[in-house]
Amino acid sequence: MKCLWCGSKRMRLSRLQPLDLAQLLRLKYPVRCHACLERAHVSFARAWDIRVQAKWVSPSKSESNARTVQQSIRTTVNRRRAQAILDTHRFRAGEW
Repeated sequence: MKCLWCGSKRMRLSRLQPLDLAQLLRLKYPVRCHACLERAHVSFARAWDIRVQAKWVSPSKSESNARTVQQSIRTTVNRRRAQAILDTHRFRAGEW
């Protein structure tokens, strides 16, 4: 099965949420894409195939640490850009 949004073949079963009750009554089970993290509902048979084909392995510590570092770098860069913009406005306004 491919993801409807990104086309990735890496799918896993998703946790059940209260809003999934209507889909469960239609015999649809939620799955989630590893790549884009979007959810979709598929038939029970297809969900079972996804479960049997590949068990999800949690990301290693190095992968999760890399994500954390990337997020902190983005935050730092955005803060520096914002500070540079503020400094430019202050300089133009003669506050320096």
